[in-house]
Amino acid sequence: CALAPWWAVRLLGETLLRLPDCTPYAGVLRALAGWVAERARDHGVPPDFGPWFWAALALPAEERADLLRRLVVADGTGGEDRFLAAAGEFLVADPGTVQPLLCSWFTDDRRLPALPAATVATAAQALLYTHRAGSADTLADALVADGHERADELLATLAQEDPGAVCRGVARWSADPRPARRV
Repeated sequence: CALAPWWAVRLLGETLLRLPDCTPYAGVLRALAGWVAERARDHGVPPDFGPWFWAALALPAEERADLLRRLVVADGTGGEDRFLAAAGEFLVADPGTVQPLLCSWFTDDRRLPALPAATVATAAQALLYTHRAGSADTLADALVADGHERADELLATLAQEDPGAVCRGVARWSADPRPARRV
């Protein structure tokens, strides 16, 4: 039946959007994100599963961050509705929660088709840098906790541009009961 794919998309999308908690369907969502990213290479992002869809799902922050990481490679060169922008909005809405989650993107070296010189990892660095205002202290904490080379690079930039945030961090870390923080 020619309408089968249409019905599948509508039923899946509408059902997921109405759930009070999509966590039990994380595997389905990861598979769907993979399909969207794969399809986007040749046909663009399906309108039914654009950034708005993923932002509307009832998910914990960790799962949302992981899905957005999988989806940023689907962004094309045109249009305003992009997964990278959705990740930025997610970060701005709750920096203290999302900053460490974006630090976990530092190991993802997949290229972004919309920005050929960029990777998922460098996009995470750019998002964290761009949206640091008002949350530089929590960013410094997230970067130190992550310990990745890219986190160190961004922390060095933060030290140059907002030394106060790093100084406050050093004061916090010196009193931290965890020995690793007092290095």
